[in-house]
Amino acid sequence: MTHCTQQALSTQDILSHIFEELRFSSTSKEWYSKEAADSRATLAHAAVVCKDFHEPALRILWRDLPTFSALVRLLPNRVVGAGPGGKKAYVLKKILNHKRWARFTYYAGFVRRCQSRPRRPTQDWVRLVDQMVFSYLFMCNDHKPILPRLERLDWCQDSLVDSNWALTCLLTPSLSHLTIYLYDDTGMLRDQPKGQFSPRVDMVLDGIARLCPALRHLGLTGAFRHRINCLPPPLGRCKTLHSLNVRGVGSLGQRRLLPLLCQLAKFPALHTLHAASKAEWPQTPSSSSLDAGSERKPRDGFCELKKVFINDTKVDVEAFLASKAVVAALEANRSASQT
Repeated sequence: MTHCTQQALSTQDILSHIFEELRFSSTSKEWYSKEAADSRATLAHAAVVCKDFHEPALRILWRDLPTFSALVRLLPNRVVGAGPGGKKAYVLKKILNHKRWARFTYYAGFVRRCQSRPRRPTQDWVRLVDQMVFSYLFMCNDHKPILPRLERLDWCQDSLVDSNWALTCLLTPSLSHLTIYLYDDTGMLRDQPKGQFSPRVDMVLDGIARLCPALRHLGLTGAFRHRINCLPPPLGRCKTLHSLNVRGVGSLGQRRLLPLLCQLAKFPALHTLHAASKAEWPQTPSSSSLDAGSERKPRDGFCELKKVFINDTKVDVEAFLASKAVVAALEANRSASQT
């Protein structure tokens, strides 16, 4: 066999490259647009053209799921009411036999990125999935992750009342990017006594740290500000966590978030930080800030930090380090280490 023959692409490789060009970008914000739907329809039609087209087209089609309900619709299902506001949710109509379960796991094995559902109402086919469906599928899979090769997950959480978050059924060692959006449409989290649901949040975040050893990005967005002031210790020891979005926990300038800033300063590999602030944050350091920053070199906190975004606006790292809130956190850490 010649070297050229060894290097030749297989038919499967060529088809995969072609179908890759038909795929609508999973990083686009227009996942639910007509163009994205047309792209998925084209891949679906390609999958039934012939035997050779089937698996390459399916692999691309199912790699990026705009909604977990697409998988549930492979199974016998029906739609039921799901709380106030006219929300609907998918439930299973019957238990799964071997054939149905094999079909589900075949398609689930292709999934690399999944969004549980869009954050805003969209087409009728994108609905909620009842939490019991996740629990049942998890049980059918011998309590192993439902999507075994999942790498990126955008999760929308409606309520903290249920102690069993369906999210935990999807956590897998291969997961590298996770964003959680916490809803509080009814104001329940805001109005409940402090500490009412915090232990449940802590347990889920602790589980993320333990079950996702390859996690590189974690996003906490939405209504976390009502329930969280700091992160569970295992997250702070994570050596793979390079990017963190804590916009949902509240304004960094608030005194209640001093423990969180103290934690973030100690993260061993934190490279990029996204946060929120009600106060105006300088995008570049002043001359006095530069002096303050130079006094702390080598840094005694945020050692690997390269990028900071406040309210989605990039700010200078030295300006961030010289801010009043961060200086207070670094001083608190120094004092704690001396006692």
